[in-house]
Amino acid sequence: MRTHTIGRLLILCLVGIFLFQAAVQASFSESMPAQQEVRVEAHQTLWDIAAMHVNDDTDIRSYIYDIKQLNHISDAGQLQPGQILKLPACQ
Repeated sequence: MRTHTIGRLLILCLVGIFLFQAAVQASFSESMPAQQEVRVEAHQTLWDIAAMHVNDDTDIRSYIYDIKQLNHISDAGQLQPGQILKLPACQ
């Protein structure tokens, strides 16, 4: 009888942990804005790309810095047409 109680308690704990993890994951994904990707066109600069995606509340220079960090870009002058860039979501 005691082993059944321990087994039920163990199952209840595992279900609780699973439900807690699912709730945390759901709230995390709602709080994190989605990134988007863009394809670099010929003669486009990071400034051009940022200007098309930044909102009025975000400093464009800061957004360009974030793009460079996210894409591991050290020299913004080396963008290539067809290159895919990840863009951080504006907050």
